[in-house]
Amino acid sequence: MATFSKATFNASIYSASRPTYPRQLFEYIFNYHERKPNAGWTRTLDIGCGTGHATKRLTAFHEVIGLDPSENMIKAALANHDFFPPTPSQSSRTSADGKGDGGNMYQFRRGNAEDLKSAGIGDESVDLVVAAQACHWFDWSKVWPETERVLKVGGTAAFWVYSEFRLPQYPSLTPLITAYAQGTDKLTSLGPYFERPGRTILERHLLDVPSPQKILGQGARLSHEERVYFAGDYHTQTLPAAQTHPVIMRKEMRWRDLLGYFRTWSSLHKYHEIYPEDKSVQHDGRFKDDLKTVSKDDIDVGGGDIAVRFWKNLREGAISENGSAKVAVDDSVTVEWPLAVILASKVKSKQKLGSLIAHLSSFFTSNTRKAMETQIQISRINFTLFLLFCAGAISFNGVGATGIPNHHSQCNSGSVQCCNKVFKSNSQEAKQLLALNHIGLDVLSGMTGMVGADCTPVSVVGLGSAGSCDTQEVCCAKNALGSASAVSVGCNNIKAI
Repeated sequence: MATFSKATFNASIYSASRPTYPRQLFEYIFNYHERKPNAGWTRTLDIGCGTGHATKRLTAFHEVIGLDPSENMIKAALANHDFFPPTPSQSSRTSADGKGDGGNMYQFRRGNAEDLKSAGIGDESVDLVVAAQACHWFDWSKVWPETERVLKVGGTAAFWVYSEFRLPQYPSLTPLITAYAQGTDKLTSLGPYFERPGRTILERHLLDVPSPQKILGQGARLSHEERVYFAGDYHTQTLPAAQTHPVIMRKEMRWRDLLGYFRTWSSLHKYHEIYPEDKSVQHDGRFKDDLKTVSKDDIDVGGGDIAVRFWKNLREGAISENGSAKVAVDDSVTVEWPLAVILASKVKSKQKLGSLIAHLSSFFTSNTRKAMETQIQISRINFTLFLLFCAGAISFNGVGATGIPNHHSQCNSGSVQCCNKVFKSNSQEAKQLLALNHIGLDVLSGMTGMVGADCTPVSVVGLGSAGSCDTQEVCCAKNALGSASAVSVGCNNIKAI
């Protein structure tokens, strides 16, 4: 993003005035990641890290790399004590590496999302790739291939943006906010001064971002794509209801801080490049008490430029909506931001697995080969399940490769399931599991038994072990539910059937 790379851009003010990301967002991403086979927690990469707002929340990983094309942003991150506790030699440090208080190794480098190799990010070297409030600028024809290249098998990509802010205490102000941020009047709106199409992609909550399969083709190794919107009721006309959840990104801030946030907008900097005289406009007489609070150590509320005029319009509108509204510069106001998230994970190469299948087939008789082909078809329906298939041995319907009968005859509802965990249907854990996998509670209607997590058919768990299961072996009424096709309901212990 060109504005943030300019020498005149103040990255420190940007860092202090931008909102932080909620704990629930990272919990959602980490839960998605840990459900994937081979998920690792060694190294994560934050693309477009800026001053490190998201980077410092990635402490679940031992090594954290922040990447940004702006030298100013990298310098601000290096000066951040969250990453590098102050030392007597702090002012002379030139290294971009260091350890934070929690023992995590942080690195900051200049680079961009389209060419991670130039920044020293090797093939299959990263467990998690994130981009916070940056991916609307990406060239996805290059970013998806680069993401696929650097992720390890089982690794996760998580890209998100927050869109136009809202003031939930004053819903009548929404049209005023939209007119200022998205309008077309070149004198009263900043809409014309945002870089396009990036800003439009953000305003539309990443709906225009192509899927990895569309860019990478049939051989794509980025799979299990999931899109989720923490937008509440703000964009019901444009966002899919089934993937929309309550707002989780909000902040209590002073009206003064809200003005500070307005001053970080790239469009404001562009506006002032075209109309530099606007920065010299004097106070317009509204809210005269503001001038009594001007301090060199706090956000400047003096003057009368376009950002101040909009800020005062909001305060006047709040009073019009609620006569008792508190709008002094140091009074608090609740601010919310809708969030849009794209998730994907990397799976094993289909080509390599195809070669392995052909090799294994040569060791079996023609009748056994037919049974194996049946198993291969099952594996292709859910490619992730086949990762487990490759680690063990094959079992077939009726009799396994060792001649030991399997348990299909004991389960009338389909294949026996091997589940890492099971929960009582009425437990809070079961409800949370269903919610995380976007499964409605109505699936439990009329069901007895348990809910299984991370379930796979026993017939693809292992070769040579007659489809054995080292965890929980159950027979379930419904299988392969949820976004990862790994949840089963109505489950009972196989030994009890």
